[in-house]
Amino acid sequence: MSEIVYPYSRQKREFGRTPEFQEYPAEVLVDIAPNTEVAQLWIKTDAYETEVQCVPELSERSTNTERRSLTSRGQLHVEGGWPKEIDVGEEEHKVRYRKKAEKEDWYVSSTKALVAQAEVYIKQNNAVDIYEDYFVGPTPEDMDCNSLSVKTVTVLGDPCGLSKRTPTYLSWVPSDGKKLAIAYCNLGSMVPNSCSSTLTLGEPITSFIWDTNNPNSPEMTLDPPSPLTCLQYNPKEVYTLAGGAYNGLLCQFDVRSQSKPVMKSEVDNSHHNVVYDIKWLNKPTEFMSVSTDGSILMWDTKKLSEPFDSIVLKPKSGMMQNHGRSTLHGGLCIDYNTAIGGSSKFMVGTEQGAALTCTRRGKSATDRVVAAYKGHHGPVYAVERNIMCPKFFLTVGDWRAHIWMEEIRHPIVSTTYHSAYLTDGAWHPLRPAVFFTTQTDGTLNVWDLLYNQNNPLLSIQVADAGLHCMKVHPNGQMLALGTTKNAVHLRQLGAGLCNPVRDEKSLVGAILERETQRERNIVLRQKELRGKAKRASVLDEETDANYFQPDEAFYYEITTDYITALEEAGIETVTILKNKESLQATKVQSASPAPLRTEGTEY
Repeated sequence: MSEIVYPYSRQKREFGRTPEFQEYPAEVLVDIAPNTEVAQLWIKTDAYETEVQCVPELSERSTNTERRSLTSRGQLHVEGGWPKEIDVGEEEHKVRYRKKAEKEDWYVSSTKALVAQAEVYIKQNNAVDIYEDYFVGPTPEDMDCNSLSVKTVTVLGDPCGLSKRTPTYLSWVPSDGKKLAIAYCNLGSMVPNSCSSTLTLGEPITSFIWDTNNPNSPEMTLDPPSPLTCLQYNPKEVYTLAGGAYNGLLCQFDVRSQSKPVMKSEVDNSHHNVVYDIKWLNKPTEFMSVSTDGSILMWDTKKLSEPFDSIVLKPKSGMMQNHGRSTLHGGLCIDYNTAIGGSSKFMVGTEQGAALTCTRRGKSATDRVVAAYKGHHGPVYAVERNIMCPKFFLTVGDWRAHIWMEEIRHPIVSTTYHSAYLTDGAWHPLRPAVFFTTQTDGTLNVWDLLYNQNNPLLSIQVADAGLHCMKVHPNGQMLALGTTKNAVHLRQLGAGLCNPVRDEKSLVGAILERETQRERNIVLRQKELRGKAKRASVLDEETDANYFQPDEAFYYEITTDYITALEEAGIETVTILKNKESLQATKVQSASPAPLRTEGTEY
């Protein structure tokens, strides 16, 4: 077969040009005739298909074996090892057999053999501590950065659709923690260092109860006589809520019956200003309320028309120390913890920047303020005792948060000054070292005393609007944050913020006790310095009283004696005027290099 070649030639100058394609008719270049000898060898067969598998083919079979019936049985071994002829219930039989066995020869040899084996294991335990904990400190899960997170779960908006209404109070249901009661009220623009606000007429006054599993619509609507500023679930009767209104009234709601309050207080016996906080007492029917009118009222739901007790928030003279005279304080928040002080002791944060310790056992309404802690430049918006270390408590106000010890009138731990105003704060219910603070710029700060006492562990921008209130879930895994623009953000806390660190309670207690001792040393040193200054001032007064102040006659007599002594010594003097009525200067000219001192005369 000859080689098929088709020459194609172009000039060199045409290389690199863009080719131009044109239509060209078909042209037969080569025509090869079939070979008859090869055609006779061609056999035509029918087409067929076949499959090829690269892996071995397997088949699946199932069989039913004989099933065994299993039962669970237990055995209680109380006392055994006795021969069958010994009645275990008879103590005399066992004592008689024991004495008989101790006299046998095999008893001594068996005891020696058992003691030898036990001695080996006892020595091993003494040499190696089998209960030793090799890894002390935080676990790898605790150090995981991903576990230190605060993730958004959902956002609950105001069903009324008004951006001016603020979630003023949040309360989780104590039973399963799936429901959240939110009190809404238009407090206007909250000005720092001022608790005054204005309420626009004609706006909705309803509040709502939400189910966190259904964030699209509220589960129940509460219709109070006035906008609610605080709302609290009863921890012992979860279907009951107590609410404080903007006009000072107190209401009781029952979620089983209706949205209207089942009972409310009378205007004449209620607060004369906004009710800012409510706390239930030990009895399931009693609660207390606080307002900026300077009073705390105790209520019983059996008779809500009038309070059964009251406390006037006016510290005694001397409690405020160097922070001004004692005046009537307006209450903003309450902390009621029966772990310390029993059921009669509680704390109140005031708009004068002080935290007051009160008791219900005072003789009169004015004698029930037992201590005052002044440490803020503005109102105290949150006061709460530590869950596991109840003698230490947290206060939040102005630009800082303080941790106090109830026996000392100065804060033992203080945060740095923030750029924005603080609005609320709370301890973590399971971790004594962790607490939270909120700011007016929408920032949530998470603090961990074991990690850092000067800077927050996490700072998260929750919303563009300011944060007004917050509430930690009872199980410590969720956080509700209310903004100034009608939204409540639900945040999920990571495992590193929920799970307690090993020996966290003892570590936090040691840190707080160390700071307490440091503050005590500072107070003692200040007392010593004040005592030294006081003794020095008394000594100066006594010295001034005994100091001799000469009169004009004394100076005249001394000058006369001095001039006489100079003349007797032969020193030339010139006296301008020397009389008792008017003593003038005396010029002394002397060749002696030093002044003359006469014996027995002092100058």
